[in-house]
Amino acid sequence: MGTLGTNIQTTVNNLIDNDNFKSSATIKSRTVTGGSYGGYEAGSASSSSTAVNCIPFSYIQDDVDPQRFGDMSEGEVRIIFKGETTIDIDDHVTYLSKDWFVRSIEPLVFNDVEVGIVVLLSPVSPTSI
Repeated sequence: MGTLGTNIQTTVNNLIDNDNFKSSATIKSRTVTGGSYGGYEAGSASSSSTAVNCIPFSYIQDDVDPQRFGDMSEGEVRIIFKGETTIDIDDHVTYLSKDWFVRSIEPLVFNDVEVGIVVLLSPVSPTSI
């Protein structure tokens, strides 16, 4: 692990914990089960949820993401969690009082240190919950 990576990880964690920048989110675990005909049934929400802090990725994007790969679809948002946050692609996230699907999860690595997790969220339609 590089010292510079550890310093950046500390900076990102401090931003996420800073009352002036942070937002709160709730990660709701979901379980997807195999269907009786080989397909998948609708995911079911478990009773467990985890409250975490996050910040919009745009707060640090210019510093850590010099190459932009495509645009987000309308209504999507990217947020960053601390590197030790546990999140899965099947989970739902409540952020800014709205429910979101987790569309992608990308570790943010700098100098061999995972400084955060960038999560792309898509809005959940009321009929798909």
